[in-house]
Amino acid sequence: MFNPPMIALVISLILVFINVKLPSFLVTDLTELGDTNVPLALIFIGFAIAKTSRKELLPNKETVTLSLSRFVLAPLTMALIMMPFDLPSLLKQVFIIQAAMPAMTNAAVMALEYKADYKFASISITQTTLLMLLVIPILMFIIS
Repeated sequence: MFNPPMIALVISLILVFINVKLPSFLVTDLTELGDTNVPLALIFIGFAIAKTSRKELLPNKETVTLSLSRFVLAPLTMALIMMPFDLPSLLKQVFIIQAAMPAMTNAAVMALEYKADYKFASISITQTTLLMLLVIPILMFIIS
C-alpha cells in the first residue's frame, strides 16, 4: 500500500489542497522527468520481449482473455454505465474508446518491481497495442 506512486499521490494531493505553488524551474524539471516515463517503460518492454522465445509471443488462453476483456468487455461495460446519463454523443464515444485502450506500458515495470511475471505483462502490452490498430477503427465504426 505504501509504494512510491501512492506516497507521491498523497503528497501531491496535500500540496494541491493547501494550495502550494512549486517554483517554475522545479515544475519544468519534474515535468521533463515524468515525460521519460513511457519511453523508458517501452525500452524495458523491448528488453523483456527480446529475452522471450517466439513460442511465448504467440497468443495463448491468457492473452486472448485479456484482449477480449480490453476490447469487448471494457467498452461494453462503459457503454452500459453511460446509458442512463444524458451525455453528448461525442463524450460517450470518447469514454468507450478510452475503455478499449491497450494495457498500460508501466504494467511491465510494476510487475518486475513486485516480482510478478513481467514477461507476460510485456507480451500482453505488445499484443494489445498491436491489436488496438485493428480493433479501435472497428469500434469507432460501431459506435458512430
